[in-house]
Amino acid sequence: MAYRIFFNEAINPFCLLDSEGNIRDWNKQAEKIFGFTKEEVMGKPDPTFPDTDTFKRFLKKVQTDGKAVQTLTLLKKNGEELDVEVTGVYFNGEFFLMKRDLTYRRYAYVEKMKAIGELVSGIAHQLNSPLNSIILLTQNILEGADEREGDWIEDIKIIEKQAHHMRSVIEKILNYVKFSETKTEFCLMDVVDEVVELYNNTLQKHKIVVKPERGKKEICEFCSFFGDKSGLEQIIVNLITNAVDAMPNGGTIKISCKIEGSELILAVEDNGIGIPKENLRRIFQPFFSTKGTRGSGLGLAIVQRIVEEHKGQILVHSTPGKGTTFILKFPLMKRKKEYAI
Repeated sequence: MAYRIFFNEAINPFCLLDSEGNIRDWNKQAEKIFGFTKEEVMGKPDPTFPDTDTFKRFLKKVQTDGKAVQTLTLLKKNGEELDVEVTGVYFNGEFFLMKRDLTYRRYAYVEKMKAIGELVSGIAHQLNSPLNSIILLTQNILEGADEREGDWIEDIKIIEKQAHHMRSVIEKILNYVKFSETKTEFCLMDVVDEVVELYNNTLQKHKIVVKPERGKKEICEFCSFFGDKSGLEQIIVNLITNAVDAMPNGGTIKISCKIEGSELILAVEDNGIGIPKENLRRIFQPFFSTKGTRGSGLGLAIVQRIVEEHKGQILVHSTPGKGTTFILKFPLMKRKKEYAI
């Protein structure tokens, strides 16, 4: 009796599954939030999971570990998406799932980023005006100066160089807080090709060869990505830039895209100097950089923010002296047909 009262009156959605993953019980809050009645779901797999692969993988992890907690994008009956923290417990051959709606966090994050963006934009405007004046004046002075006039010429060049650096940092800060709500459907590898073509001269100058590796032709035809294209371009640019910096004597960058289950996997691999183990946990922190004055420390922070905005995950594997691989995992937004990689 106590269990029944707790189960039905809980403020979070609860469901009980048998050993095969079919629903045995479904509480009132699950009906209210997801729109599926108890009668509709009884004896069936949980209909709120976006696909069978995600559902099976989660249950397998719960069964293996006894308990698992994962943040997933689940679906209401009307197709609306919800960011949900799913807690699963396996006991006596049954699965007990509790779901906590985190969608409010997404909207809170969006509003926070917009507010920060407006603040930073105002500050950037105030800083850019005098910086532009400094750059213009130093250029005018240098254009009319004789190189033999003295050491002060070098001082002016240093001022100009640092002013350009400050303006670059301001632009990167703006990119970090920028939030785009404009989303379109496109192919990730098409974006890779466009970026590589745009930076081809720079890559050749640094003796860098980029090798894009697509999946099977039919996979590219039937899979699409829905998101902020300019944001994904920024990701590719930043990862390629990092790879170039890691290969001062030239090298190879491999960029591949494939489908694994319900995820789209984009990998960027270089054979550069690698990242020391002690720095791996810090590389996504804003303003952390090992490049000295050449880096702002915002490139990878921007990459991580954009990946998370697209409900994705970023992983990094690196071996000093051998190279680094960044792996980006995104939920596959549209899937017309299943294919084996």
